[in-house]
Amino acid sequence: MKKLIIYSAIVFFSFFWFLGCSKTAVDYLTKNNFIYDDFRYGDLYRFSNLKQFKKEFEVCALELEEIKNGVHLHLAGDSFLDEKYLNNYKIKVESIDKYTLANPENGFVLKSGKNILILETVERHFSERFLEPYTKLKPKSNLTADTKKPIWEYLENLEIPYKEDMHISAIFGFDFFLYFKELKASLNHKIFNRVNDNVSLSLDNNKIYYSLDFNEGSNSFSATPDSLYLIYKNGILETIKHYKALGFDEVYVSVIPNKSTIFEFNKGKSSYIFNKLQEEPELKPYLIDVYTEFSENPNAKIYQVSDSHWDCGGIKIWTDKVNAIIAK
Repeated sequence: MKKLIIYSAIVFFSFFWFLGCSKTAVDYLTKNNFIYDDFRYGDLYRFSNLKQFKKEFEVCALELEEIKNGVHLHLAGDSFLDEKYLNNYKIKVESIDKYTLANPENGFVLKSGKNILILETVERHFSERFLEPYTKLKPKSNLTADTKKPIWEYLENLEIPYKEDMHISAIFGFDFFLYFKELKASLNHKIFNRVNDNVSLSLDNNKIYYSLDFNEGSNSFSATPDSLYLIYKNGILETIKHYKALGFDEVYVSVIPNKSTIFEFNKGKSSYIFNKLQEEPELKPYLIDVYTEFSENPNAKIYQVSDSHWDCGGIKIWTDKVNAIIAK
């Protein structure tokens, strides 16, 4: 009996350790409701555990559009372009290929017809993307194949892909544990006026933001020197020139404003750099402006209550802009 308990414990804890190593296993178990996705209530709730911001993302209403044959869209972006946000909005093209802007793992392949490239980034990462021309996305034919290495070199560099964050999420994502997390977070906020370092609250405590949005160089509340502005301008122009030379028919840059840029006016005067950039005659044809509509309709479900990402209203504004480009 004692051995059975010991072996059972080993199997049990080994399984949960394994969940910290395999994203595929975690995704499968989440999809089949064995464990819960701890991002289901939003990334900002996940950081803060403040109950007033606990809200699941509502799947946006399906909008059907006629497919435009012969047009192929290549989207290189960040988490704003995840399937959970764009899945129910039909962009009027024959095919869509997606890449991760920060570190694209796959190269692009141009297809027969019109090829359009859109480079999308959230405002807080704009400077690191275009401080110099962006060229990380490569043609598939230019990717260097892995050369065959002796087995001992692989063994020498072998690392166990364990991620503590993924492990903790798999175990403590259940509502039972969230109740105690919420209780602790509520006491810290009400008694000590403290919240998780990754989030920042509005002065009236009705909105929650990602703290990174207020860091120097990643927000709209600090002035941009003219010298840096010219660097950004050149970075975008050279990026567009680079990808047109690689064969894309059209290239566009889309910057999604930080949630705080649209809602938080108490942090200082907004100096949203993209406004100035899109007034440049050289740049204007290549920039997708959503800031104007976002700022004019801040309460039209632009951003989620409990998350730093956009909601159905914001998604629709962006996809309408993309479809307008395709329809030209």
